[in-house]
Parts: sequence; C-alpha cells; structure tokens
Amino acid sequence: MPSSGTYHGSSRAQGGRRRLHAAVTGAVLIATALAAPRPAVAAADTPWLNLSQDGYASFSLPAAAVEASVGQVSQVVIEGNFGPSATWAEYGLTRRGDVWSGVLGPLKPGLYSYQVTGDDTKGLKDPTNSTGVASKPLWSTFFVPGESVRLLADVPQGQGGT
Repeated sequence: MPSSGTYHGSSRAQGGRRRLHAAVTGAVLIATALAAPRPAVAAADTPWLNLSQDGYASFSLPAAAVEASVGQVSQVVIEGNFGPSATWAEYGLTRRGDVWSGVLGPLKPGLYSYQVTGDDTKGLKDPTNSTGVASKPLWSTFFVPGESVRLLADVPQGQGGT
C-alpha cells in the first residue's frame, strides 16, 4: 500500500508541477508580448519631410503610420532645434483627413535635429529619414545648405581630397 500511496502522491505532484509550469509559461508569454516593442513602421515611399530650396521644411505624416507606431493620438508635434538660437522648440501639425502636416520656415542654413511626438509623451523616429543621432535614437536630422555652413555640407562628387 505504501508504494501505491507514493505512486498517487507522485502523480499528483507531477500534475501540479505541470499546471504550475503551464501557468508560469503562459504568464511569461503574456509578459513578453506586452513588453515587446511595437513593430517598426515600414519606411514609406513618400518622405515625411521635404525641404525646399528656400529653407522651408514641409512635414506630411500618414496618420495610420503614426498610430501603428505609438497608438491613437489627438495631437502631433515636431520637436527640434529650430527655435531661436537653435533652442529646442515644438511645432504643432494639423490633421487633415488621414495626414498630419505643416510647413516650418524659412529656416536659416544649418544642421537640424527633430523627432515626432504624439500627445506630449509618445515619441517616434521618422522612418522615412535614415539619418539619426546615435545618443538619441528617436532623432532624425536634416541639413539646410547655405554659405554660412558650407563646411558642414557634403563635398561635391569628385571634388574631395584637397
């Protein structure tokens, strides 16, 4: 009889361990799914930023791409170093249909950094701009050319090395 009791006790213990293992595994899977970053929005064919020859920066962000990255938002701003004396400033975009848009400028020649922010707390990087800042992964950059910043500009093709 003792062996029979041991057998049943062992069977119950194994069943309890299996249920505990299943519960822990399920909890880990749920926690992993909740903690996992949202998938990056694929780069669109149309850039979110277009820079004109005269220094105007036009932003046009598909609302679906913003929401896929950060969820539903009621406002979107571009934060960047385009304030007075290159201070960080916000520029609010307007939603028209399925696009958040706005035009900023004219900007003085220089190198600018920016990020997109929804509802003051949900930051995202412009997926259509491959430039970035290593220490600030949500920042993108753009360059407004001009004589005063000619040393920051790329060297024209075939003219390097002197």
